[in-house]
Amino acid sequence: MTPPRDCSFCHLRRTVYLVVSLLLLFATVSQDIAVGQESAPAVPVAPAPPSQLTATDHPHDAGTAIDLRWTVSPDDLPDRRPRVVTGYEIIRSQADGSEREALNRVGFDVTEYTDRTCVRNVPYLYEVVALGTGDLRSEPARLEQPV
Repeated sequence: MTPPRDCSFCHLRRTVYLVVSLLLLFATVSQDIAVGQESAPAVPVAPAPPSQLTATDHPHDAGTAIDLRWTVSPDDLPDRRPRVVTGYEIIRSQADGSEREALNRVGFDVTEYTDRTCVRNVPYLYEVVALGTGDLRSEPARLEQPV
């Protein structure tokens, strides 16, 4: 005579098997959906600003040029695609903030610019802004004191 089977044990075994099977199926389907889905385009964000802007008198120029140097934006990464930083804009104003004008735009990964349009003995303030896609612009890196 064979002993009677414990039905609760059989039921538990079938339930565990069913739960594990469903989890594996769910994981497989989720992975297939994730692989087949196109990711939504990222919302463009303004780039982080450049930093450490410095200005020095350009040598042997009779006081009509200023050399600017800065550290690129942390978003200006050479291998990043799409590029977050597309370039930099150099802005100059009089020491009192008047006559603010964009002097030039330079490419990404550029860290210096020489302003050769200065008027001798006129103090200037400079800003450098990182440019992004569209019309996105960073906060400026600014000189603390006019040069």
